[in-house]
Amino acid sequence: MRVIRFRAKAAMTCHRIGRDKPLYEKGDWVYGWLFKSVHSYEKREMDSYVIQTEIDGEVMSVDVVEETIGQFTGLHDIDGTHIYEGDIIQGEYKYQHLVRYNEQEAHFTATELRYVGDRIFDTNSSSVYQKWIDEFKKKVVGNMYDNKDLLERATEWQRE
Repeated sequence: MRVIRFRAKAAMTCHRIGRDKPLYEKGDWVYGWLFKSVHSYEKREMDSYVIQTEIDGEVMSVDVVEETIGQFTGLHDIDGTHIYEGDIIQGEYKYQHLVRYNEQEAHFTATELRYVGDRIFDTNSSSVYQKWIDEFKKKVVGNMYDNKDLLERATEWQRE
């Protein structure tokens, strides 16, 4: 059975009632089930996204930053780490790929990151499969939100 799961960054610090230590600090990754919340504020409808997650048998709802939402691909790297949309994976040959979802074709892709002059270009986008990940020993090395430096250094070795 396919696992449907999401991750996103917490939009604010989240506490449990009666506890001093926060469950999540603003900017922490939250993993779970994604919901869109529509609520009114001063006669205006506002959309927000919430991830529900289970902690110690209790379901918690956490407001998240929409731009950081990524879906679990159903794939795992060579260490067994879940691969999410927005992750950067790298194999034994130094090539780095950005994992994204292709809306038009309804599948996840791995886009090779290439350095050309002073800019990074994405090239050679193709479907991503577990067999390919295993064969080329792909490993999650970061993501496009926390590791913008990886995008800058993605193919720095090609300059030499």
